[in-house]
Formats: sequence, C-alpha cells, structure tokens
Amino acid sequence: MGQGHTLRVGRDGLLVGAQGKSMIPGPDAAMAPVDEIRTPAHRSTRFCVAR
Repeated sequence: MGQGHTLRVGRDGLLVGAQGKSMIPGPDAAMAPVDEIRTPAHRSTRFCVAR
C-alpha cells in the first residue's frame, strides 16, 4: 500500500502500535483507499490500516 510504505491491514479491530496508539500519517491514510480501488483485496468488507 502507498508508495513503498508497509502498512498493516486489519478487519474490524483497532490496530495499535507498541505504545498503544493508533496512528497513520495523512498521506498513507489517503493512499489506502486509492490502493484498494486499484487492487481490490477487501470486497464487500470493512478494513483498516495503520503504520
């Protein structure tokens, strides 16, 4: 996902980092749905992303 960034992808659960925070930079958040449109991997289901 994104331009060379590795994002973690989940379903319904909240993705958090080692410090218990759920964060994703704006550009990565913007690219996640674009990547999903280009290469659908989650048809008819929710998904979430985090770095």
